[in-house]
Amino acid sequence: MKIAVFSDVHITLKSHDPSEKFEKGYNLLKKEAGEFDALFISGDLTDYGKKEEIEKFKASLDKVLTNEKLFFSMGNHDIGYSDSDRRENVKIFNEVLKDYLIPPIIKDEFDEKMAACGNTRWDFNGVGIIAICPTSYPLEDIPLLDKDAAQFLRRSLEEFSDRPCYLLIHTPVLDTVFPYARNFWSCGNIFDIINKYNNVLLLSGHIHHPLQDERALYLGNFSAIACPSSVYVLVLGGFIETFKTCFFPDAWDFAQGMYLDVDGYDVKCRKFDIMKEKEIKSPWEFKIGQKDFREIPKKAPLFTKEMIKLENGNIEFSTNDYFHHFVIKINDSITKVCSGFYNCPNGKSNPLIKIPLSDFIKEKGDYTAEIFAVDFYDNQSEKVFLDFTYNMI
Repeated sequence: MKIAVFSDVHITLKSHDPSEKFEKGYNLLKKEAGEFDALFISGDLTDYGKKEEIEKFKASLDKVLTNEKLFFSMGNHDIGYSDSDRRENVKIFNEVLKDYLIPPIIKDEFDEKMAACGNTRWDFNGVGIIAICPTSYPLEDIPLLDKDAAQFLRRSLEEFSDRPCYLLIHTPVLDTVFPYARNFWSCGNIFDIINKYNNVLLLSGHIHHPLQDERALYLGNFSAIACPSSVYVLVLGGFIETFKTCFFPDAWDFAQGMYLDVDGYDVKCRKFDIMKEKEIKSPWEFKIGQKDFREIPKKAPLFTKEMIKLENGNIEFSTNDYFHHFVIKINDSITKVCSGFYNCPNGKSNPLIKIPLSDFIKEKGDYTAEIFAVDFYDNQSEKVFLDFTYNMI
């Protein structure tokens, strides 16, 4: 079975229309894989959950889908701001997209209640598929499932325990992909529920993080992938202490997609840079429920003064190593984080990164820059110190 996978499509009525990126991405995947059996989207199909946005998304589906079936989870941008909004939006999504959906499993009133909230399950081509929607998305706290949604998840996982099971949820589950703090970016109360089952592949979204980062794949008692956004990228972890989002100026120039080629519990995941039309690194090949076989590097990355250049008012990094991000501290008071790994599909070297000093220096004078590089596992290089005079105000 072949499955195209996206998250965070963010169809909007605004001028920056992501529809073309999604359509280009889907056609690129189809060119590589041939026909798909299904399309999975892990939330945020739209920007505001408006009917007009959903209809616009359907227009894109009409252009690119043939016989594929659509399975999706609701994201924080899809559900609105209240329980009544959520129920109404779920209803509208299902009505507008009905041509591409199959009926969910509804056995009783509890299943009906859960389906109305965006919690559903399907039996498709011999596999189980579950879509779960966190009950809330508090900006200052961690998204959670309420008691009923958690019970629905337990019930669905048990029902599908004898076959491969795909779990779609918008927020990554805490302690799976990437090293998250307990905040808006991760769902915190379901790891122990899922961890009882070694037949589950969890597919999340929300974070827009580039697939060049190997931490987008989690291999434990169950497996998980942080699915790619077809609209823009973010780099989480760029602020090391706080895990805030790094939204770099060129974020909108990037879009990614992936597809799964599955045979029972065996999965091959191919990842693509949509705008460059190139494959991202080597495919991930693993068995669902397989413990992590990858070696995690412990050695600090090599970063030297010779890799830094000040020229024409810019600070430039030119390296052969593949870093997650660089941190620049000026006179112990100004901090700038920069990154560029998402610009390299092959995952072998960083591009030349240029940062205008005017981005964070506003006065002429003598400065000392403290600079270090961080790899994908938070290994930090030795600090490099650079003295310079800035006079381009």
